[in-house]
Amino acid sequence: MLPAFLLCSALAGATVTLPVEAKVKGTEIELGELCLVAGLDGELVARLRAFELGYAPAPGFSRLLTAERIRAELAKALPGIEILVTGERACRVWPAIEEIAPAVIESAARTELLRNSSGQEATFTLAESISPVKVPLGERGSAIHARITPGDLKSGVVGVPVEVLVDGAHGSREH
Repeated sequence: MLPAFLLCSALAGATVTLPVEAKVKGTEIELGELCLVAGLDGELVARLRAFELGYAPAPGFSRLLTAERIRAELAKALPGIEILVTGERACRVWPAIEEIAPAVIESAARTELLRNSSGQEATFTLAESISPVKVPLGERGSAIHARITPGDLKSGVVGVPVEVLVDGAHGSREH
């Protein structure tokens, strides 16, 4: 009876294979984005793939996740489950990036200015050039919102805050 129990326990585990490098989408890292996760228990494999490893790096930056850290976090979150972490000793994580064109940012600001100045005689010109904005590529894409209060509209230079939301969270701001 003991050998059958040991075989059953071994089959209930999973193997996580860590690559040397990976690109991730969104603002959080899930184990399944980085690693190959295999096992006979489909529910366990799905839980492991969805296991969150913290924040994704910002554009221009990376994170180094070690096999030891992943092993420790999995053991803490899933005590008593045999999870073998194989592959590389560490994985360099880079963000997948979306670049927001200056014309898109300008259009959002212009639309907000027009919305707040309806009924007034006004013209708008761009006071300074806008650089492209790099944000993490999200699972659901990005959304751009510009928002000013009507009291901010006056003669002269008016700054229009434009925010880029990645999967509903702040990705970047351009003023």
